[in-house]
Amino acid sequence: MTLKFTVLESPVFVTTSYWMEPIGFSPDRFSNSIILTDSNVVGHCLPRLLAMVPQLSDTEVITVEPGVKNLNTVEYSISCLMDMGADRDTLLVCLGGGTIGDLGGFVASVFKRGMPYVNIPTTLLAMADSCVGGKTALDFAGVRNLLGTFKPADAVIIDPEYLQSLDDLAIRSGMAEIVKHAAIGGDKLWQSVTSPSWIPEWLLTINASLDVKKRFVEADPFDRTERKALNFGHTAAHAIEAVTADMEQPITHGEAVAFGLLAEGWLSVRRLGLPESDFNLLLEAVTRHCHVATIDDPDREQMRYSLSHDKKNHQRTLRLTLLENIGQPRVDVECTMDEVIEAIENTIALCLAE
Repeated sequence: MTLKFTVLESPVFVTTSYWMEPIGFSPDRFSNSIILTDSNVVGHCLPRLLAMVPQLSDTEVITVEPGVKNLNTVEYSISCLMDMGADRDTLLVCLGGGTIGDLGGFVASVFKRGMPYVNIPTTLLAMADSCVGGKTALDFAGVRNLLGTFKPADAVIIDPEYLQSLDDLAIRSGMAEIVKHAAIGGDKLWQSVTSPSWIPEWLLTINASLDVKKRFVEADPFDRTERKALNFGHTAAHAIEAVTADMEQPITHGEAVAFGLLAEGWLSVRRLGLPESDFNLLLEAVTRHCHVATIDDPDREQMRYSLSHDKKNHQRTLRLTLLENIGQPRVDVECTMDEVIEAIENTIALCLAE
């Protein structure tokens, strides 16, 4: 499996006869195109896409609720595709953040047993992580990403100009995945994110982050061995997302991942002997670049429910990715429920003390 993505230098002017030609698509491959987006993106980012790619100006648009990826949303999207006359040669253009990428990829994988799709991420988190790799995911029964398929996008086009539409929280949320890639990949990206003077240059930073992900995904496309390293921080993150899902303003995935990096970094020190100095560098990087979700007195039963249904579990045993050293993740580390909850509660105390 070879991942392909294009990070565009902005501003971008598409002058070819067919907008997909520059990344190897034949103009006659698709019968038509349909755009899938959400009600936030449709006002902020769709006009730029249509200005860049006038060939899409008459394309029909499916607009869904932001942040929702469940079977109801899938049913709605597929009903729209049917009403719009889509066939298996229709190109689905997924314009949005990680939720749209997950939803659109899932829909593309099941509609008439598979239709082509292109991923155009509009958030930093999606640009630096979720837009490549081929995983799709839906939430079900209060469990994050319980349902999913593998369906790599036919193309990924990243336009950093879309970052101009994001507020500071969205940028800091996206930085969590970049810090994660730095921690598991080590080398220059780790040196960058731990430098007090580092200011991200988005073209370079996004490429560096995706290069780390590429390395793990290409070695293990279907998430059986090495690719599990990319789960660092995510078991605790999903538990925190579960206990805050019913809040008036639920925390973002990036906020939860930032929290999860600290919880599972703390656990790495205790289980695998990650040097305290490296954990302190991770803490400083997360604090400097990310926004860490905090919650006072989380519901333990909700956390246990989320952890017990984590898709990475095996024979009812929690399996986490932890760090032996920076750049040296270890996958499938067996942990007890109590150990993970202790790590979460210690991280809550740490964050509230900061």
